Amino acid sequence: MRVSARLLLLSVLAMAWIAYLMASNYPSFHERIAAASHHGPRIVRRIIEGRAAPEGFLAFTFFHPVAFVLFATWPVTRASQAIAGAIDRGNMGWRMALPLSRSAYFWAQVIWMLAGSALLSAALVAGLAYGCWRYDVAVAGWPRYGLAAVGETFRYAAVGALTLWASAAASRAALPAMLGAGLVIGSAILENVGGPLELLAGYQWLSLFHYAQARPILETGLLPTHDVLVLGAVMIVGLLGAWATFLWRDLNI
Repeated sequence: MRVSARLLLLSVLAMAWIAYLMASNYPSFHERIAAASHHGPRIVRRIIEGRAAPEGFLAFTFFHPVAFVLFATWPVTRASQAIAGAIDRGNMGWRMALPLSRSAYFWAQVIWMLAGSALLSAALVAGLAYGCWRYDVAVAGWPRYGLAAVGETFRYAAVGALTLWASAAASRAALPAMLGAGLVIGSAILENVGGPLELLAGYQWLSLFHYAQARPILETGLLPTHDVLVLGAVMIVGLLGAWATFLWRDLNI
């Protein structure tokens, strides 16, 4: 637990820092865009000015490579270590010997995993808020960023739930960790490459990154109910499957 707590603390601090840096870079980005827009036709200037709004730039924070890794590392690591990792290290026996039911142990791990995902999302918004305040960046409204953070929390909670299901069935942490990482990377590739490729265009709905995307939420201020329901359903199915698998399996290893 101490290792997990340190990992979460470092991830939260790093998330807040990268978000702060993104906000601090917006003023110079806006100046460059404004200068470039003076040298084009009016219609081009309108397009550029629309794209230069803070929401268009700051939305990138939610899928910045560093934020992407931080978001994915916590649920995948925590879920793979919760059951398969404990078996792998040989300490699941004494954990089950404690006056604690399997269900109580399982749901404690779930709460810890979900709380960490929510903290990472909150840290991102907090970093953006401080950076925007520090550099006088006017945004359309912070509730929009809160909604985008909710969407990210649901997305990575779904990743963690599916990884936990694999963890409940495995005896080595490496396998669920690889499956969880593959799920995140595969979803990102499918969402970003599936559009241009006709072969994959009809399968983008399989990507977890197809739902609750940050940019539309920041631009419209709306979190699509359908997207929340899809991600929530994936999370619930993953958690219930993991719970049932954990209760059913023989832990006399």
